[in-house]
Amino acid sequence: MSGHLAAIPYLDRPTDSNQDQVAEIGAIRIHQHATLGMQQYRLVQNNRGSAIPKGQLCAFDTGSASKVTLATAATLMADCAGVAVAEIPDAYWGWVLCRGQVSADASGTTTAGEFCRPAAGGQVNSDATPSSSVEAAQLIGVWVEGSAGAGLKTANLSIT
Repeated sequence: MSGHLAAIPYLDRPTDSNQDQVAEIGAIRIHQHATLGMQQYRLVQNNRGSAIPKGQLCAFDTGSASKVTLATAATLMADCAGVAVAEIPDAYWGWVLCRGQVSADASGTTTAGEFCRPAAGGQVNSDATPSSSVEAAQLIGVWVEGSAGAGLKTANLSIT
């Protein structure tokens, strides 16, 4: 047995979606974003019943390794798939960011350096100090951008 790790294939266009499955279930790809740096993406299939908008946090359907819908305020990090970097039409396959910097849909004011965790409707909350073991199990990253109000803001995510 060698100590060699297999290289992760490169993804040219993480904003593409497709009616056909373009890689194996559970596929992870890397992408070098011009301003946000190195990113990792996961292949998923939208099972929401409508399009998943850009910036929304996606969660796996129960028992599925590929089908996703929007995360909720009760979603644990282990059930998160990643953030859509472009709209994924219903029933289409697309890529969600699971590691690296991304524009995520913040549910309200964010503070740089505070933790990120799921909120209702695929949004992401800012949380300075998780107050329970459940909230601690929801942490998916850290806000890079702090600003008032809801909307797309930069976060550094690490969803395994």
